[in-house]
Amino acid sequence: MMKRYLLCLALLFSMFSAMTVKAENNDSLNTCYEAAAKDFSTLANRLYFQGYLMNHAVKDGVYNHYARVEDTWYYHDEEGRVAKFWQTVDKEKVLFTSSGIRDMDDAVADLLSSLTLEEKVGQLFTIRPEALAYDYQYVSDDTRRAYDDIPVGGFTLFAQNISTPEQITQMNEDLHALNDIPPLLSIDEEGGIVARIGQNYNFPVQRFENMGYLPEDGAVNAGYTIGSYLKEYGFDLDFAPVADVNTNPYNPIIGTRAFSSDPATAARMVSSCIRGFHEAGMLTCAKHFPGHGDTQTDTHLGYAETYKTWDELRNCEMLPFAAAIEQGTDFIMVAHICAPNVTGDSVPSSLNPLIMDKLRNELHFDGLIITDSLGMGAISNYYSSAEASIQAIEAGADVLLLPANIYNAYHGVIDAVENGRLSEERIDASVYRILKVKLQ
Repeated sequence: MMKRYLLCLALLFSMFSAMTVKAENNDSLNTCYEAAAKDFSTLANRLYFQGYLMNHAVKDGVYNHYARVEDTWYYHDEEGRVAKFWQTVDKEKVLFTSSGIRDMDDAVADLLSSLTLEEKVGQLFTIRPEALAYDYQYVSDDTRRAYDDIPVGGFTLFAQNISTPEQITQMNEDLHALNDIPPLLSIDEEGGIVARIGQNYNFPVQRFENMGYLPEDGAVNAGYTIGSYLKEYGFDLDFAPVADVNTNPYNPIIGTRAFSSDPATAARMVSSCIRGFHEAGMLTCAKHFPGHGDTQTDTHLGYAETYKTWDELRNCEMLPFAAAIEQGTDFIMVAHICAPNVTGDSVPSSLNPLIMDKLRNELHFDGLIITDSLGMGAISNYYSSAEASIQAIEAGADVLLLPANIYNAYHGVIDAVENGRLSEERIDASVYRILKVKLQ
């Protein structure tokens, strides 16, 4: 692949001419690129005949329009001619077109505008592979057919999906190939008891105890090590690190999964762990906002709550989340716990606009907000999959994780847009954030 990538770059730069193509409001980019590809048709033909843009998933004789070669995206027409492509310049994703250079925001907006409502709604969902077809450890034709009907934006893999390094690498490759905009592949790999790879002894990886047993100076290495082997096996996103503070000895679900019972220590370790993950090229998701460490029940089973006020949460639970935001975490997972002394009601945080507003506008998180699994008892015991998904979007969530019934949830959201309960602009806002992460 590296040889193909280098050849692709060589072909690209061989096509550069002396023509200056300006990028709006980006002098440094114009300095780096005083010339841009002049003849996109010729470039496309050279790439096409080398096999770079060939996509064998042909539909009605028309090639899918988006192709990815390493970290470069190409958009091509039915004949394979390049109309535009994205390339990384000084760590920024840049859109090249026949009319000039544009920045990452333009590239994302361009891709967003090409999607149908059904495709945009699909991008909001992350599900298990077997939610589409009963194939746990490979991608079957049944999975591909079901995916055509519900083109979800991501898949989360669990222990039952994973057997050997060869199996999961192939499965992840096939999952990525389901869509021209590859689904994000995620996993719970915190280290310790929650480690789908680390708990499988077919995998030759370094194993960790729960993060609560880790010395403070070991957090960077833990993130880098776990992130590196996940990247090797084809994953994009780890639902880690745990940003909870282990303050309640009766908590049945967090405990030493958290880094510490001291919020300042937990904050430093969360930040360091994210830095390690990012150095390995892995997306991160700090969880479980607004803090699951002081609860006494398990949201997998049913209702859970924290009785803390917002000021109390700010002085404890929010410190690791603020550190995660400062370090640039890509996602934050919102839990299903209720916070009646913050919101004045018993609506779970994952469906609660007041909690989402705190995260967006008070903590200034501009990344992706993902719900905890919508199939957990705290949600599925009280809401249909469609209603839970709609309320989560209304509250401010971007990504809807593991609804109990993806068919009900997916079609419910589409219906909510078509009947006016949700605006398409609201859907676009979340899909824009999702695509920006996928293109980076």
